[in-house]
Order: sequence, then structure tokens, then C-alpha cells
Amino acid sequence: MKRIQYKIRPHFLSLIRSSRKKHEYRLAKKDVQIGDTLVLISNENDSDYVEAVVTSIAHYSNWKDALEKTWASDFEGLYDSLDKLIEECNSFYSEEEIAKYGINVFEFNFESK
Repeated sequence: MKRIQYKIRPHFLSLIRSSRKKHEYRLAKKDVQIGDTLVLISNENDSDYVEAVVTSIAHYSNWKDALEKTWASDFEGLYDSLDKLIEECNSFYSEEEIAKYGINVFEFNFESK
């Protein structure tokens, strides 16, 4: 099993710690397997992070398909609509990257330490 590091915005870390956010959405560029540990590190403070074990992985070709089932619960109160969330997500990766790799949605098991 591997440990894979990703930078993440601090308010998303808070959602994970409160058990509201149960999925992580990433460009499917890294080889992540079920059982691997995601180390999600604040993009503002390297000492602020969570570790979560991947329990399932779903692959999608675009943000809409990746987000539509889980966005309301994972991002509760942060976005008025799925379209607003997709608009922000489109700033993370280029259209070319998404077309080439797609989006992985990781479901994870997070236990506070």
C-alpha cells in the first residue's frame, strides 16, 4: 500500500475532519489503488493534514459526472449549485488534462487521530 500526497484547501480539510466530506476528486494521473493512504495536506500550512484510506475508486470523464451524485453532501453549504462547483473545479485542471486522464473520485475512510 502506498501513501499519496495531495495539496488541498483548508476548508475542505475541515469538512473531512467533521465527516461531512467523504470523497476526494482528483485528476486520474496518479496510480492510486484501494487500500492506499491519501495524505491531504493544506495548501496553506504543511503541518495541517489528514490521512484517509481509499475504500473505493470511481472514474469519470468530466467534472459533472464525477460530482453530480455526491456534491450536495460533500460540499454542503459551500456552493449554491453544482454549476458553481464545476466552475471552480475547472480552474484546477485544464480541459486537455481532463480529456486525457479523466477524474477519479476516491471514497475514503477517515478516522481522526
